[in-house]
Amino acid sequence: MVAYNIFARFAEAVEAGTKVLTVRGPRRRHARPGEELQLYTGMRTRQCRLLRRAPCLFVGPVLLRFGADPAVFLGEDSDGPALDLEVFAREMGYAGWAALAAQWPIAAPEQRAFLIRWAA
Repeated sequence: MVAYNIFARFAEAVEAGTKVLTVRGPRRRHARPGEELQLYTGMRTRQCRLLRRAPCLFVGPVLLRFGADPAVFLGEDSDGPALDLEVFAREMGYAGWAALAAQWPIAAPEQRAFLIRWAA
């Protein structure tokens, strides 16, 4: 089992099954498809709470592009399939792409990460 910490503002969406994916930076070992995920909020605090257990459906690299020409691509570069920005943002727990882009900590116009999707 692999555990992921979810921001408290998304806890309700995870419990309701409307937030079904997360984007994470590199780590020693991400979940693998078929493994059970444990989704928590408040990890390493007294308020730690298990939100749900769900099977992992997909793990793979993702490229997020912000700015004047925003896009989200599956894969390590822009050759991969592009995801619909509004659907992606809603599945991340945001109201839409504008809300996601306004809250995302942008260190560079393009960010490479890993997309983890679980069953609703």
